[in-house]
Amino acid sequence: MCIDFRRNRTVISPIVINGEPVEQVDSFKYLGVILDEKLSFTEHVTAVQKKSQQRLHVLRKLRAFYVDPLLLLRLYRSIIEPLLTYCSICYYPALSVKNRNRVSENLTCFCQDQCLPTPKLTEIIDHAMLKKAQLSLLSLITRSSSVIRQ
Repeated sequence: MCIDFRRNRTVISPIVINGEPVEQVDSFKYLGVILDEKLSFTEHVTAVQKKSQQRLHVLRKLRAFYVDPLLLLRLYRSIIEPLLTYCSICYYPALSVKNRNRVSENLTCFCQDQCLPTPKLTEIIDHAMLKKAQLSLLSLITRSSSVIRQ
């Protein structure tokens, strides 16, 4: 896959490694995230939306049996929220508004139906990004203090 942001695309000659041509693809799944040649993550959002709809169906069926809303919330947080947030600090900032709305649509619809107090997906991702930044800063401070001691 060749990532190219130019408006006027040029034809890329086939890449050959050890005499074998390398297949060129439009998208590629790497560590559970579907990358495309424009890095728009549209295919990834579609896949996440499809998986989360399937899992939400299970929760809706449980709701029909009058399962406790707090149990539904726990199930939601254990089987759906990880799906929505996995690797989100890497791709979420690059999403278009349309794709962001598609990702968070499942979260808000289910929570509104249940009247459950859950944070918005943007709040969850912002918290994850802040936590990552704090850990990076902490490791940087730790490394710099060990260098100063030497």
